[in-house]
This record gives sequence, C-alpha cells and structure tokens, in this order.
Amino acid sequence: GGMSGQPDKANPSHYKSAAVSPIQLIESYDLDFNAGNVIKYVARHEQKDGHDDLRKALWYLLRKVGFSIERIEEITTEARQFAPEKHV
Repeated sequence: GGMSGQPDKANPSHYKSAAVSPIQLIESYDLDFNAGNVIKYVARHEQKDGHDDLRKALWYLLRKVGFSIERIEEITTEARQFAPEKHV
C-alpha cells in the first residue's frame, strides 16, 4: 500500500477482502501473542501459505494450551504428512 509502491506490511493484500483485519480482531479481544498468531495464520491461510499457515496456527494454539515446544515440534512435523501435494 501507500504511494511508495512498497507492500503495506500493516495491511497486506491477503487481508483486503475481509470486513475486519486480524489485527483489529486481535486487539478488540485483547488477545495475547499466541492467540493472536492463531487468528492471523488461520485468517490468511487460503490466500497465502495454505497448509503451512494452518500448521503455524496449530503451533501457536498448542503453545497457548500449554504444550512444550519439543512436543509442538513433533506434532507440527507429523502434520506435514497431511499437506496437499504441491504441483510444480
């Protein structure tokens, strides 16, 4: 965005179609870092990185409920097997 031609990091294009941006939702509910990242990654996954973004959301959700980082890494690595095949 803006007139510089640079991407608008505060309002990236993958959020433009939504009535409310993730940051507005996160702030309105006063969510912490982990919960906020769940919202961010779920909101953008269809326009951006698909399954990878869902795994990132899962990472932060598992952390929010108290899983250790070691266990989260195991779970999110295992979840890669469910990613749709990428056709190049």
